[in-house]
Amino acid sequence: MLRLSEIKLPLDHPESALEAAVRARLAELGVPHDGLVRYTVFRRAHDARKRADIKLTYIVDVEVTDEAAALKRIADVPHCAVTPDMTYRFVARAPAQFSGPRPVVIGMGKGSMIGRNVDRGVGGVEHLPCLLPQMYTRTQR
Repeated sequence: MLRLSEIKLPLDHPESALEAAVRARLAELGVPHDGLVRYTVFRRAHDARKRADIKLTYIVDVEVTDEAAALKRIADVPHCAVTPDMTYRFVARAPAQFSGPRPVVIGMGKGSMIGRNVDRGVGGVEHLPCLLPQMYTRTQR
């Protein structure tokens, strides 16, 4: 699949205008008019940098019949790329028969620091810079 970005259309455009803009961009890649199989809108954003000329900017994923021919010309056409793989992959999984020690994660993030301070009655985030040196010396003893 191909990803076409920076397709700008007026705010009140008809639905057919998006398909016409996609076909025009594909024509730059050498894809014939009947080469478009389907397209899906990945993102639609409002470009309101000019108050009198607000536009909708689309990023569209396109499936074409002859993708190999389009990929040859993709470097010559701006705002055209190969659609990245967006499938979710798990980071790691332990084997089903794993019986070793479980990992321990120790953190010193803002959430744990604020919770520690509130439990001790010290306060919130405003006291963090003065508590960090004290915590360091306490843990070293």
